[in-house]
Amino acid sequence: MQNNFPRIYSLSTIGIKQHFNADYLFHPYRTDFSGESGSGKSMIADMIQLILVGSSEFKSATDGNKDRDVKGMLLASAGKSSSRGYIFLNIELIPKQFIVIGAYIESTNNTANMFIIQNGYDWETLTPLNSPIFTKDLIINDKVETLSSLAEKVEFARVKSFSKKSYHQILYNNEILSLDLTKDETLKTYANILRSFSRGKGFKTESENLKKFLFGDDEQNIIMEKYREEVGNISNDFNEHKRYLEEIDLINKKQSSLKNALDKCKIYKTTYTEYLLNRYHYWHTLKRKAEIEKQKALRELEYKKVELNFVENQIKKSKIKDLEELLDKKKTIANHAYNDSYKEEIETKYFNIQHSKTSVETVDNWLTLNDNQLDKVKEW
Repeated sequence: MQNNFPRIYSLSTIGIKQHFNADYLFHPYRTDFSGESGSGKSMIADMIQLILVGSSEFKSATDGNKDRDVKGMLLASAGKSSSRGYIFLNIELIPKQFIVIGAYIESTNNTANMFIIQNGYDWETLTPLNSPIFTKDLIINDKVETLSSLAEKVEFARVKSFSKKSYHQILYNNEILSLDLTKDETLKTYANILRSFSRGKGFKTESENLKKFLFGDDEQNIIMEKYREEVGNISNDFNEHKRYLEEIDLINKKQSSLKNALDKCKIYKTTYTEYLLNRYHYWHTLKRKAEIEKQKALRELEYKKVELNFVENQIKKSKIKDLEELLDKKKTIANHAYNDSYKEEIETKYFNIQHSKTSVETVDNWLTLNDNQLDKVKEW
């Protein structure tokens, strides 16, 4: 079954000369445009060409039409110094799924701004709209907005402007265009073919010429094949040469890296050797200082031992002297204790003698008083 998608569903114009604000629906099989000369039939092909190839390669297919440049398509606005307009295609990817591609034109610039309208936010893989967009959808409050303003005000879809190469790359990646028009030569050839089909320019009615255009010339094909083969060989040689240069560059980089690593290794070894020597000298010096300090400490220890022995001897002598003095004191105390005991005995005897003397004197007095009569004394 023949696949008729993607296909052009409609062409719409806003502010375009001879077409004003219009929507043209394309029949899936065939669409004819008829009208008087100058009614704008050839502009249909020019607008499709402009939308597909962009303004850089755009040329009107109409002979001798000097006004048919990009900004020459715009409808002049009465009383305004500048005007703007849109042309866009609804591309039906599959039944009832649409992507809009188009061009925005201003009278102040002969370069068209390419834009895409979709339903999503991913501009690498486009999301189709569920319904086509027509002229009435992009005219807001009866005013033709600039493209940047339109992108902000449209809420039912996403509108974005692109450079020519990005625009063609997206259309090619999403299979809207079958050719990669990011290549300048392909773009020029494609634009020329579109112009040729617009008015039949470049074709002759003879079947031989038409056959050569469609299928090519055998001799030319042979020459072209040889040319391509030689180009392929040159390309292979160039690629081989490029690969060799890359390998040489890689080897040089590796050599430089190895040399750098070797130099750093030498520096490391030298530095590490110096470190070990300094470390050895440090610990050797520290060891010698420790030994000297040790000898000094030993001498001081011996001296302190002698001092200690002397002090201990002095203490012993002092203790002996103290003991001797204590012994003498004990002897003295003992002597004093003996003398005190003897004195008490004498005092006792003296007291007794004194008492006896008193008694004798008393008796004597009694005797004297009683004339020495013992009988009276006894009675008393």
